[in-house]
Amino acid sequence: MHWEWKNCPTAWKGQYFRGSGKPTIVLETVASYDLWIWHAFFGPTGTLNDINVLDRSPVFDDIINGQAPQVNFLVNGREYHLAYYLTDGIYPRWETFIQSISVPQGPKAVLFAQRQEAARKDVERAFGVLQARFAIVKNPALCWDKVKIGKIMRACIILHNMIVENERDDYTQYDVSDFQQGEGSVSSYVDLTYFTDIPTNIVNQMGVRTRIRDRQAHQQLKGWDATSNINRVLKSWRGPKDPSSGKFTYGVEHDMCSWYNKCGANGLCSRDTSPNCKCIDWFEARDKEAWDLNDHTGGCVRKTSLSCSGDGFLRLSRMKLPDISESFVDRRIGLEHCEDKCRKMCNCTAYGNADMYNGGSGCVIWVGELIDLRKNNIAGQDLFVRLATTDA
Repeated sequence: MHWEWKNCPTAWKGQYFRGSGKPTIVLETVASYDLWIWHAFFGPTGTLNDINVLDRSPVFDDIINGQAPQVNFLVNGREYHLAYYLTDGIYPRWETFIQSISVPQGPKAVLFAQRQEAARKDVERAFGVLQARFAIVKNPALCWDKVKIGKIMRACIILHNMIVENERDDYTQYDVSDFQQGEGSVSSYVDLTYFTDIPTNIVNQMGVRTRIRDRQAHQQLKGWDATSNINRVLKSWRGPKDPSSGKFTYGVEHDMCSWYNKCGANGLCSRDTSPNCKCIDWFEARDKEAWDLNDHTGGCVRKTSLSCSGDGFLRLSRMKLPDISESFVDRRIGLEHCEDKCRKMCNCTAYGNADMYNGGSGCVIWVGELIDLRKNNIAGQDLFVRLATTDA
């Protein structure tokens, strides 16, 4: 949340100005479904985005210093020891952050995106309720002293949490029974006593910091099992009126191509071919010797560089779209205008529909290497890969 600072000193306005043209101060929070604010970090300048604020935030300090409650839970039969936060797409792919899927493909991904986005709105609701309760936070800050502004924000957050707790009708911040291990289907446990058996030396701190930023665990939490090469597929979501035990029904999908980015950048994975990996047409292995030894991590590179004028496109059918970390989406235009837009961008490498249903709609444009390319057996989307004039 950005709180406008009306009386920001002139000498500081350059670092506090954002796109709106007004100086602001950033508030970072962690909120739960009942709007209780568990963490608040106030003070970064308005020019910073979420990543810059995260770099300065103490949100993981208690974990790194060995002072946080110990958490254990099971997902897809695998045990984890770090809690995670639901975030939007700008945050890094760490074990402690779970984002939505911007362009979900298939019912599993669509359901995951719906559930994640519905739960993630809690923090936006917390910001709205905080501003609705305290007009001083809703309106621009009039103080000259930033320390006083920080104390005002802290006081409003404390009062907000007091109101939330008072309106819970005698129940506390959490229902402890939800975290007790027993014979039921509950698979989470939180040790509510702080553990201090980990010395806070630099070696342990760096080890915990590495665990927090674990990208492989991030993928596993979304359903991919790196150890067994099995992708666990969500078969059904049990509703509140379903009398059967448990919340989810999972199946398994034995698929070598379910391994994230198995064939490297610009490498195409298909279950119908042997070996599973090959380079896209008019691409070649980056390291041919390693590729011939079945090591595809180096991926593929273009045989001919793009010229930015007169380039053509190679159509790949029945595709699972590449990783969208280096792409952007425009849902207002269709495939024809998407191609025109890609041609005008020298850094565009591929394009496709954002939504495959009802004949396809929207536009996705990739501006970097194509990561995690897979060919489906039955359904999929068309992906148009940009090629040099001489190759097209």
